[in-house]
Amino acid sequence: MPSLLSVKPGEIVFPNTLYQSVNTTLSLTNVDGDKKAVAFKIKTTAPRNYLVRPSSGVVAADATVDVQIILQPQTSDPSLNTDRFLIQATTSAT
Repeated sequence: MPSLLSVKPGEIVFPNTLYQSVNTTLSLTNVDGDKKAVAFKIKTTAPRNYLVRPSSGVVAADATVDVQIILQPQTSDPSLNTDRFLIQATTSAT
């Protein structure tokens, strides 16, 4: 199955900071060859540790949506985390 979204950066790494939140931005670009809108949803293995805004939405044909990921303040060494994110995508009628 061809790719529907291009995700940049391909990997996110948060600096080791305790007791303060850290944020980063993902860019989701619609690369669907059929020029249809693409619906997406972002999931994480640690939903209490991260805020994802927006966590779901629609990317219009040939458009890009920026998604902000915020690591909540940590009380233990965040370098020990093996948290993961999953981006689900499908073509949309809208």
